[in-house]
Parts: sequence; structure tokens; C-alpha cells
Amino acid sequence: MNDVETTSSLFSTADFAIATQYTLELAGVFAVLTILAFVFKWGFRYRLVGVTSFTLVLTGGLFALSIVPFTPTIVSGATSYKLVFDNGGSRMTIAVAPDTTPAAVEATLQQVVLNKTTYGRAGRELEIRARTIVHPNDKTSEALYLGRAVRALSSTEDNTINIQLDDAAFAKRDRILASR
Repeated sequence: MNDVETTSSLFSTADFAIATQYTLELAGVFAVLTILAFVFKWGFRYRLVGVTSFTLVLTGGLFALSIVPFTPTIVSGATSYKLVFDNGGSRMTIAVAPDTTPAAVEATLQQVVLNKTTYGRAGRELEIRARTIVHPNDKTSEALYLGRAVRALSSTEDNTINIQLDDAAFAKRDRILASR
């Protein structure tokens, strides 16, 4: 298998934990101001109730983001892909460039499996197929399924990914690309 690393181009869970702490402190300040506004019967006391409530809701959202990691996994050697089919359950299809190497298809399938396996998917296993479109002649397009990856959905601790590449599809693709 390929080297796997988790990268984050956005905010990390630690960043959200720090933001949660600051907004919780801010909500405390607003709560004290709201209490003072009711004690002294300030005219904007009901607005402070809304501001305090909104700050608490914002704090709850930031807290949830500090718990759930959502950083994508990057597999070295993986190439760009487009998700062309996802039934929300057990099947998914990605499209890769026609000149993608077998090693890159394998790395890309591994990356997609690691990033798309979630608790909400139906079925016992997730199957992801990689396909490309080649053009044997000017008026014909043919979809070639270059490989597939299967991972069990019943347990996220089971990191076994079964990746199978279709050598016949790669050979056919190479023949078509060489003839063009």
C-alpha cells in the first residue's frame, strides 16, 4: 500500500476547541450583561437575551466541530478524480484521466475509500469503482473500469481495503491510446 497522511488545509479540531473556549467566555460575558440589563431595566435587555442565546448556539456548533475530525486523508501517488456516481449506500464510481497509471489508480482508490467511508452509509461494504473514458474512434466513447476497492462498513476499526485492478482494461486502454 501507499503512504497515508492526514492533512488539513482548513481549521483543525484543536483550532475549533480554542474557538469554543473563547465563544463560551464571550457567552458568559453576555449572560452577565443580560442579567444586569434585567436588574437595571435597560431598554435593550431582550436584545441581549438574543445575543446571548445566539452565542451559546455558536459555541455548541464550534464544540461539535472540535470533536469530529473532518480532515481529508491524502495518499501519496493518488491522482485527481471526479465522483460520478454515489448511491449514498454501498456503491460509488469515480472517473480518472485516461492516462492514469495502475499505481495511481490504486492510490486514488485507497484515498477515496479512506475519505468516503462514513457511519451513515447503508450496506455491509462499500464498493468504489474507478473508470475512465477512451475514444476508439471519433464517434465512439467507451467506459473502461480500471479497478475497484472494497471496504467493510460494519466496523470502522477494520482498515482492510481490498483493491483489485483490471489488467485487461489497462491493456485495452493502452491499445486504444496508442492507436490514436
